[in-house]
Amino acid sequence: MSRTDVNDQIFTAVVEGSQGAITELVDAALVAGQDAQVILDTLVDGIREVGNRFGNGEYFIPDLLLGAKTMKTGIERLEPELEKRSGDSIRAKKDGRVLLGTVKGDLHDIGKSLVGLMLEVNGFEVRDIGVDVPVSRILEEVKTWQPDVIGLSSLLTTTALEMATVIQSLTEAGIRDRYLVVIGGAATTAAFAEQISADGWAENANDSVKLIKNLIAKRTENR
Repeated sequence: MSRTDVNDQIFTAVVEGSQGAITELVDAALVAGQDAQVILDTLVDGIREVGNRFGNGEYFIPDLLLGAKTMKTGIERLEPELEKRSGDSIRAKKDGRVLLGTVKGDLHDIGKSLVGLMLEVNGFEVRDIGVDVPVSRILEEVKTWQPDVIGLSSLLTTTALEMATVIQSLTEAGIRDRYLVVIGGAATTAAFAEQISADGWAENANDSVKLIKNLIAKRTENR
């Protein structure tokens, strides 16, 4: 995709995490008559480059955070224009919806947040409902938001069984088959995931993205 000078600046701003400059750059691109979809593609290209650099060890968590915040700020400015011009929501173009939460009794957040960022970098819409989340809240969010995937995190061995409780509650509600459930965190293993009938387990953020992409692809093929 060829880009104008201002789009090159947008790309660079995301890669360098220049959150303070991104709104002005997006506005400049719109004033210059740049198509909103092209600007969106540039923002996505930028955050993918951030993700690539993170995966290669060139960037670290702070760089990923800054890049993601910059992209989000750009999208927030761009979304009204995109919807006005096309009638489509940016959200409709996402590859899937992922609901994330750390289970009840556990307050650890960093790993889950990193997974969320990596998923957003790779084109997913993410809703992170935080830490110490009771089963009732997870069920409520699942029923109202209708994610494709439910991602559960636990760092403490004392809270890991809450994941099993969530899955059992989905089963009792008669909706378990509608959703893919993946787990992660220091208290979990692939064997534990199988034991509690989760659909998958990932050791880190990069593996989480690969896992979720593969699970969604397989489910789509089987429909």
